[in-house]
Amino acid sequence: MADPPAGSPQEAKHDINDSLRLASILHSVSAISRQISPLPGCHGIDSIQSDTFDLHCLHPMVSPAPPGAPPAPVAPGPVPAPRARRPTAPPRPAPRTPPQTGTKFIAVCDPGEKGAEGLLQGLHQLYGDFVMKEPFYVLDMPIKVEAFDENVVATVRAFNSAS
Repeated sequence: MADPPAGSPQEAKHDINDSLRLASILHSVSAISRQISPLPGCHGIDSIQSDTFDLHCLHPMVSPAPPGAPPAPVAPGPVPAPRARRPTAPPRPAPRTPPQTGTKFIAVCDPGEKGAEGLLQGLHQLYGDFVMKEPFYVLDMPIKVEAFDENVVATVRAFNSAS
């Protein structure tokens, strides 16, 4: 969770436990909404709009099949090894897609704020570039990567100044 910069009017006085509680509540609400949604393949809350704030959520990884769905078919017996083929054309570079980290990103913005989805995608890209490539980072632990922190602050400042 990224907090407003120190000294800003939006700065909230809270400790890490407050941040963890808020993240837990948002994750729980999203998980519950995914389970009760009548739409198949729902990934949870994408956005919530209210009079005082807008909440946007990025789900970077497609979830596995919902509970109760039939399992994927399994081929009987051993699978033959693929035959080597001679390429007929040079391979094309794969399109650049965001890394599939499985980490959910949430932004709480002023009502009607435009570009929150782009901000979340940019933050997710930073997470993939700086945190997931850090050899000493352990999933689900606090992020202590200085380059990531600096880039997040720069990205959020650019978003705020563009708004």
